[in-house]
Amino acid sequence: MRKRAAGSGVILLIVLIVLTAGVLGVGVFTSFFGNVWLLTTGEEYVIPAESSVFTFQATVMNEGSGDWWLYGEDKKNVYRRITAPVCYV
Repeated sequence: MRKRAAGSGVILLIVLIVLTAGVLGVGVFTSFFGNVWLLTTGEEYVIPAESSVFTFQATVMNEGSGDWWLYGEDKKNVYRRITAPVCYV
């Protein structure tokens, strides 16, 4: 059986800390997790092609039962959703 180098556990711990900090940083400083959640759970939630899942932020959401935004923004543009999703009765 081979012995592990004494410093390999420390290096692994440092790598895990850096990866955890990176994931937390993305979650705190971007809208990534909220956008991904709404993209997977909301049928009518879309992100404009000119924007990004990291930078788009919905500023006004639909007040009804649908998960779509009425106004949104990113670093470059402000967006307005003109048409509501189609509702079948």
